[in-house]
Amino acid sequence: MIYLAPEGVDHRPDADPLSACSGAAGVLMCSAQNSILDGFRALADRTLRNSLDGAGVRELCDRLSAYLTLREEVVLPVVAGLLTGPKLRERFDECVIEHYAVRFLFETLEGDSPEDHLFRAKLSVLHRSFARHVRFEQRFLFAALGVETGALLDGAIRRSGIRLEPVPRLSLVTGSDG
Repeated sequence: MIYLAPEGVDHRPDADPLSACSGAAGVLMCSAQNSILDGFRALADRTLRNSLDGAGVRELCDRLSAYLTLREEVVLPVVAGLLTGPKLRERFDECVIEHYAVRFLFETLEGDSPEDHLFRAKLSVLHRSFARHVRFEQRFLFAALGVETGALLDGAIRRSGIRLEPVPRLSLVTGSDG
């Protein structure tokens, strides 16, 4: 089971104008991306107020970890099978490199605490890198792949046995973690 999209998010395929993906998986992936971006913005706000805490960071990292794993195990292999032509392959290769750059930055946070010297800088760079990756992927790669991508992702996720389930919004976004 992978928790992706927050409850209360509009999961219709047309709910996210940047998404060319249809199907439950495509819409949930875009919702998950937006939820993680909201979490990064909330952490940035807390950093400015000097109220950053470990619980909010752990919650965001758990969500980001599940998202990155799903991308690696299901989404990237499905998308790789849809590529037609060198231009699309080049865009996909850039997305893969960006994905693993985000994964690398994410892993540099392991074992760190908000009090560590470079923690806030790492978090800020991770936020910018993830946001840039999401924009590129939604606007260029998935738009070029077309609407069948969502149906293919749905099928691949079903075959993998992974269940995508909505979860409550990140508490650091709603302010309920302290």
